[in-house]
Amino acid sequence: MTIIDISVPLTNKIPIWPGSNGFSQIQKKSINDGYQSNVTLIDMDIHVGTHIDAPFHFLMDGKTIEEISLDDLCGDAFVLDVKNEATISETVLKEANIPQNTIKLLIKTDNGSWWKQSYFNQCYVGLNTSGARWLVDHGIKLVGIDYLSVSIFDEIHDVHKILLKEDVVIIEGLDLTEPKQGMYELSCLPLKILNADGAPARAILKSL
Repeated sequence: MTIIDISVPLTNKIPIWPGSNGFSQIQKKSINDGYQSNVTLIDMDIHVGTHIDAPFHFLMDGKTIEEISLDDLCGDAFVLDVKNEATISETVLKEANIPQNTIKLLIKTDNGSWWKQSYFNQCYVGLNTSGARWLVDHGIKLVGIDYLSVSIFDEIHDVHKILLKEDVVIIEGLDLTEPKQGMYELSCLPLKILNADGAPARAILKSL
């Protein structure tokens, strides 16, 4: 069995959403300074790197992160390769030959190379509203993508609301450069933060 880590490393150079506090890691205690142990302090936005958006992120009456079932975050998932597409629309998804009965979909785009840059790229690939509605209409219950938002930059609120109102789990900030198109076993576990609008997560794929 092959395990593929599809989480991005957290560093202070990781691309972050405009206005985000980002990520910082500070060594508060060090054995080299005479302490008995090394102790690290981290300060980060919940939506940095690989993370899950809870419905509460955009909906005041939506579920918070601890209310999302782990069953919804683990199981068979189809990695869809749509590299060379600028926007993930209804048309793109219709023509993608996604296997019937797929309920967890990870979308691999040209975004992967942008993780090597320290700045945010506003021209990333994401879903538009027609693509989001297609996912809902076809029973997709989890969607993941390889940059900081599942939606294109100009349709952030509309796309998120379409998905989150139907309790579609959103995983953002994945590294899908390694897995090829196909079916895998997904495990994506968020930190159990009470009453939060999302959480950092570690995500892996296992080959079937």
